Amino acid sequence: RRVHGDTSLEHSFLIAHLYYLYRLQTADASVRRPRLRTMAHELDEQVLKYEHFLDEVMRQKLHDVIEERDKLQEQLTQCQQLRANIETLETNRMKEMDTLMNLGCDVYANAHVPDTSKIYIEVGLQYFVQMDLPSAKTFLVKKEQHIRQKCERVTEEACKVKAQIKLFIEALQQVMEL
Repeated sequence: RRVHGDTSLEHSFLIAHLYYLYRLQTADASVRRPRLRTMAHELDEQVLKYEHFLDEVMRQKLHDVIEERDKLQEQLTQCQQLRANIETLETNRMKEMDTLMNLGCDVYANAHVPDTSKIYIEVGLQYFVQMDLPSAKTFLVKKEQHIRQKCERVTEEACKVKAQIKLFIEALQQVMEL
């Protein structure tokens, strides 16, 4: 798999190259005749190359960006659920509780929590910090804001990639209509 740098720069180059091939095709007939077969073959090769770029690079980039956005939205949902659980603990003034603990693969075990005044929260990179409930709520509000901002940036990036794909497809269609 070939790694590409700035796809907007590559996109501009490909559009310029397609335009160049289009101008060659629409040039004066006396200039075109000797090269007509060569140009048609070259145009077909270039169109195939650009279709491959579209499928392998641009669509993969869109898939990756959408996947990243989905992960961020899942993290946001988990933060909101945890904050709601903390609020439930505070409003019910629960000092201890019994619960089911997910061990993985939908296997659960009974668990007893003797002290609910402190919880462990992941702060990033698989690091957990023990916090009291008010500090945990404050931290989660800030974390939710941060995740929302990241999600907005990723959504904007997805929109840009979609627009690039659309422009690229339109340019390919114009060249193929010749």
